[in-house]
Formats: sequence, C-alpha cells, structure tokens
Amino acid sequence: MGFSRNNETEQADLARQLAEANARLDVVEGERKRLESLLDAINDGVSVQDRQFHVLYQNRAHKELAGDHLGELCYVKYSKLDGVCPGCPVEKSFLDGKPHLIEKIPPPDVDAASIEISASSLFDDDGRIIAGVEVVRDVSIRRQMEDELRKRQKLESISILAGGIAHDFNNILAAILGNISLAMVKVDHDDPVYAKLQKTEQGVERACRLTDQLLAFSRGGAPVKERISLPELLPETADFILSGSNVEFTFQCSDDLWDIEVDKGQFNQVIQNLVLNARQAMSQGGKVSILAENCEIYSDEKKPLVPGRYIRLIISDQGQGIAPAHRDMIFDPYFTTKEAGNGLGLAVVYSIVRRHDGHISFTSALNKGTSFTLFLPAVSGSVSETLQGQVPVQKGQGRILLMDDELEVREIVKEMLEVLGYEVLVASDGAQAIDLYREALASNRTFDVVIMDLTIPGGIGGREAFTAIREIHPEVKAVVSSGYSNDPVMANYQDYGFCEVMPKPYRFETVGKILSKILA
Repeated sequence: MGFSRNNETEQADLARQLAEANARLDVVEGERKRLESLLDAINDGVSVQDRQFHVLYQNRAHKELAGDHLGELCYVKYSKLDGVCPGCPVEKSFLDGKPHLIEKIPPPDVDAASIEISASSLFDDDGRIIAGVEVVRDVSIRRQMEDELRKRQKLESISILAGGIAHDFNNILAAILGNISLAMVKVDHDDPVYAKLQKTEQGVERACRLTDQLLAFSRGGAPVKERISLPELLPETADFILSGSNVEFTFQCSDDLWDIEVDKGQFNQVIQNLVLNARQAMSQGGKVSILAENCEIYSDEKKPLVPGRYIRLIISDQGQGIAPAHRDMIFDPYFTTKEAGNGLGLAVVYSIVRRHDGHISFTSALNKGTSFTLFLPAVSGSVSETLQGQVPVQKGQGRILLMDDELEVREIVKEMLEVLGYEVLVASDGAQAIDLYREALASNRTFDVVIMDLTIPGGIGGREAFTAIREIHPEVKAVVSSGYSNDPVMANYQDYGFCEVMPKPYRFETVGKILSKILA
C-alpha cells in the first residue's frame, strides 16, 4: 500500500510540475507574441543574425524591405555576395561588442534609394556575444531633403547678384521697350520702319527673357500667379520650341485635368527649357512626349511634398541620355556639357518649380532618353480667363500719378499713358508722391489711379507711400510695379491693398489693359 501511495504522490508532483511548466510556456509564448507585435509595429526593419550571419528573425518591415529569408545567410540573400558585406556593421559589432552605423545604396530590388543600417550585439548571461541585431531604416526622404537644402544654398549665393542685375536691367529695358511700343503706334504698318521696329522689339523680348531667368534665381523672383489650363498652354509652347526641327511632339492629358496656379512667364520658361533640352538631345531626330495627369500625394509617399492634389507632368525624349557622372550636377547653376550653353536652363527650372511649391526629378538611360517628372499643386474648377494671343491696345481717360525713381522710365511711361488718353503727373519717390496726392485732394482733382514703383533706393518706396496715401484717402486705387524686389508685395499684391501688379519692363498693351480693367 505504501508503494502505491508514493507512486500517486510522484504522479501528482509530476502533474503539478507539468502544469507549472505549461503555464510558464504560455507566459513566454504570450510575451513572444507581444514582442513580435511590438516589433512589427515599427516602421524600421529589424532582424536578428547568429554568429555565422544566418537570419534568425525578421519583423514585418524588414521582410517588406528585403524579403523573407529566415534561416538563410544574410549576405547571400541581401547583397548576392559569397562573403560578409564590406563594412558590415553586424560584423563590426561582433568584433568589439559596440554599436555601429553605416549608410549605403541598397540593391536594385529594394524599394529605397538610400538605407541606414545600425547594429548591436546580443550577449548571454556570461557576457558572450551570441547574436547581432540589425535595424534598417529607409532614409531616402531625409537624403532628398538634405540634397534640396544643398542645392538651395548653392543658388542663394547667386540670387543676390542676379536680383540686382535684373532690377537695373529691367529699368533699362522698360525705357527701350516703351520707346519701341510708342514708335510702333505712330508708324504705319506698311512702312518698312515698322518691320525694323518689330525686329528690335523681338530682340528686347529676348533680353526680357534673360532677366526673367535671372529673377528666377533671385529671392525677388516670387511668382505672380494666375490660374491656367495646361491643355491650352503646353502644346502651343512645345510647338513653338520644336518649330523647324526634325523632332516630333505628342501631348496626352486627362480629360478632367485640374488647373494650376502659376506665374505664367516663369512656367513658360520651365516648359521651354525642358523641351529645348529634349530637342538638343536628339540631333538626329526623335520624339518629345508630354503627359499631364491628375495625382494625389499622401503622407506616406516618399516625396518631399505636402500631401494634396497635384498635376504630374512628364516630359520625355529619346535622346542620348545623361551620363551618370553628370546626374548629380544637372541642376547646378552654370553647369553645362554644351559648347554654346550657359548652364542656366535646368537651374532655372529647378528654382521655379521649387518656388511654386512643386518638385522635379528625372530618370535617364544612356542612348535611350531622359524623362523629367514635375509635380505642381493643382486647383479644381475651370479657368476664369482663357489664354489669349496679342492683346489689343485699350485706351481710356482719367488722372494718373506715376512714381518711379528712374528718370528714363518716368518719361517713357508718362508718354505711353498720355498716348493711351490719360493725364499724368510724375513723382521721383514716395515723399513727392504723397505731397502730390495731398495737393490733388485739396484742389478736388484727385487721381483715378496711382502707379507705385516698389523699390526706391534711399527713399520711400511704393509700399510705404501707398500706406500713407490710403490714410488720407482710403478709396485710392493703386498698381504696384517693380523690376525686382524681395518683398512679398509683388506676389501677394491684393493682401496689401493694391488693385493690380505691373512687372517691368512695361508693354504698351499690358499697361492699357490693366488701367482699363481698374477703371471699368
């Protein structure tokens, strides 16, 4: 009987021990599952490797980034090598027991442009290294941001000089273009002189485009935006650039393509420069393709853009492609591989796109072609005013106060306004403009419109003068004007009370149209 009782006691002890062991296993299993859930919630890839570099564990992000390779050698499956990867941080950690960090370009089958790998060792109770933990992070966006910052810093050094040159040059061009416009009005269209004036005007227009490019670098090149429809603008611009060449052009866009708000002059430069580059890359002929489509950017996408609605614009050619050694420099100012190039084209494109809160990137293959992809913020609805060609001269009547510090500009714009039918008084700075306006009010002969030059070196500028005039006459109507300014007034003139904006140099037709619109 004693033997039986002892046997029963032993069996009970065994059952209790087994139950306790199972309970402990359940706890361990629960902890393991919670740990795996925690690691799977991390966006960084986490893996564990033994001393021979076999993969013992991968979390969800690591499998998505590199594939499921449990039990396999990491350097074989991740890097297609026969031995440990050069500079492997896990190996370094095995050697000294310390954390290590590297950054590298991943294999082509990994969906990331740049990854950061950190590694630390796992120790047993005796302090011996038994495994390594590897954490892989996609740093593509961070690197893109750093590259963008470096590019901006490069452009900053030239922006101050460019803006100053553009300001002075635009004042000169304003006088030249104004005189040509007046001469063309006074000469019969059949007169041979008229044709000469037209050619001279075209030359000045080319000079204006050069100052536009300089302004694109400068901090004062803030876009004066208007709403445009791409299906109207893109084919016309591309056809003009490709006219007379052996390059074909195709355009494709969504039927419900959203509009964009851009500075039309600056945006035209973007398209012209990209299409011209494509044409020059195909000296033996080929095809330029432009695709415009709606696109929504979400917060989890790997693009340096604010989430929202965008137009994706892809301009592709079949040319020689961009050499790998040049790809990091193509947006740098004054970098060019063309004998007759000045290296401004793509740098201007980059500056304008960034100034419009957009993004530009490219892909290229030697002898297969290049594609530039632009993202520009979109707006919904229809365009209020369709794109038009030459604007007819619109005359009017009324009293105009013109303020500009340049004598030549004052004289020619005054004459232009008088030809358009207006009575004009001029001021050389803000203080004189305020005095003239106060005198006009006192004599009950107020001005219908004031045109204010924004930047007056050493004197009261347009913004300050307009503020003072509004205090004595709140109903004043004003147009802000400048050839260059780092002031946000030019881009957001309505926020400062101005009715319109008139960038220099002035075109006869544009002056007439703006005044007619204000006084209508």
